[in-house]
This record gives sequence, C-alpha cells and structure tokens, in this order.
Amino acid sequence: MTGGAREGSGRKRVNIDLEQLEKLCALQCTDEELAAYFGVSPRTIERRKVQPAFAEAIERGKARGRVSLRRNLWGLAAKGNPAAKHFPGKESPGLQGLFR
Repeated sequence: MTGGAREGSGRKRVNIDLEQLEKLCALQCTDEELAAYFGVSPRTIERRKVQPAFAEAIERGKARGRVSLRRNLWGLAAKGNPAAKHFPGKESPGLQGLFR
C-alpha cells in the first residue's frame, strides 16, 4: 500500500537489500534491530515477511547463523570446553548425548 489519491503522493517505498538482510539475519538480529538498521519501522519488517523473497532471505540468514553457531560449539566442545559440551544438546534434540 503506497501513496495517496494523487500520483506520486505518500511515503516512498524503502528499498531493503536482501543480501544485507540475509547477513544481518545470520547474526540473529531481531525485527527491531533490522528495522533500525534499514531505517524503517518494525511493522514494515513484519509486513514484508509475507513477500516470498524477503521471507526466504530471512530464513536463509537465520539458518546460516544457526549452522555457524553449531560449528563453533562443535569446535569448542572438541577442545574440551565443558559449557560447549552442554549447549549443543540443549539447542537441538538430535545432538543430545553426543558430547557426554
């Protein structure tokens, strides 16, 4: 929904770079943090999540972030870090018991 009754009236649509969005989502940024970064309201982020390309970029980024976290936890656990051995089992039921 853009503009008013006249052609060109209303607020102009803010272009959100999907590549940058994906990178920020890999860092597990919240909707509020995304909105602040792109200079829009959190409601704008919520509305755009119904757009397939936008939603896919968010999901890809969040998945990349989870994989990165898991990779780092595996590395720390392999080095004997007791806290890292504990958290993968909490994060994912499929990993329970692998570090005990």
